[in-house]
Amino acid sequence: MAKASAGFTEFVQTRAPALARTASLLEMGADAAEQALVTTLGWSARRWRTISRDGNAEAEARRHIHQTLVDRWRRHDAGNTVPPETALGEDSSSARQALTALTNRQRALVVLSGFDGLTSAEVAGLLRTSASDV
Repeated sequence: MAKASAGFTEFVQTRAPALARTASLLEMGADAAEQALVTTLGWSARRWRTISRDGNAEAEARRHIHQTLVDRWRRHDAGNTVPPETALGEDSSSARQALTALTNRQRALVVLSGFDGLTSAEVAGLLRTSASDV
């Protein structure tokens, strides 16, 4: 078990910043993004042996972040877009401004492919859709 814990600790130290960026770009609201990250890291810790077995821990964590946020969007029925007055906070970069105009699904596609550098096949796998939909 110590080996799994050490591997998880290293994963958090090296990949948490990238996962946090993904969460903040998908959600755009700092509190909800942070909660999605914390939820995902807790989920990842409990399932570390399984998700790290084939080297796909980060992909599984990204999938969990996305699913956590999709569930939140559905619960809050936010009209499928981020309210502009709360979305940007202190960061008003043009990229973040453009992301606020997208639907949640469109934003997920842009963030995962454009910002996270995933291939169409990887994005399709994360979103559980076909590559042609991406």
